[in-house]
Amino acid sequence: MNLHKLTVLLAVGAAVLAACSTTTSGSPSRGASTSASASGSASSPTTSVSIPYTLTAPHPPPGAKNNGTTFDPCVAYTAEEIRSWGVDPSKVEDTATRGLEYRGCVWTADGWAIEQGVINNPISDYLNTPVYPGSRAEKIGGLDGVVYQSPATGDSMCTAALPSQQATVHVIVSIYNEKRGRKAAPDLCAKAVEVATFVATKLPK
Repeated sequence: MNLHKLTVLLAVGAAVLAACSTTTSGSPSRGASTSASASGSASSPTTSVSIPYTLTAPHPPPGAKNNGTTFDPCVAYTAEEIRSWGVDPSKVEDTATRGLEYRGCVWTADGWAIEQGVINNPISDYLNTPVYPGSRAEKIGGLDGVVYQSPATGDSMCTAALPSQQATVHVIVSIYNEKRGRKAAPDLCAKAVEVATFVATKLPK
């Protein structure tokens, strides 16, 4: 596993998710949950909770820039559901522990990874912007989503974004080993849309 390249991709993914965060206005009407259900219940902003799924450490609560939806990708799925995407549910990193503007989890496989992140941006921020040239609107699981790539990562990463309450949920598929990863996921955008179609069934509107 090329851990250095994966680290670089994850860092770029964080920058991609946060790129439009300064345009967000207003405040979300609901706080996010760290319960094990898809929609969940409100959690304390000052405490962490223990997670009975694939995470191995306490799960940080949502922050001010990612609490616009009650959806929590880190606890929304069973191990079997995560495995059905082609990644290993036991190889998981909780991105909220990095202190970034977004929260979520990344699951890795041999040469590639799937990350899901939440940030308080409207879905429109990812359309018709020079930050994401070539981004396109696409119906995903009945929701008005956006598929985009960043010039910083080129063909090594593709994201499908979905609206959820006052936030967006991003499904990011990335390759950190070209030979092995490309064999498993030859079309990153198609894979992102495939996973996002399933994610859409879990999202609170």
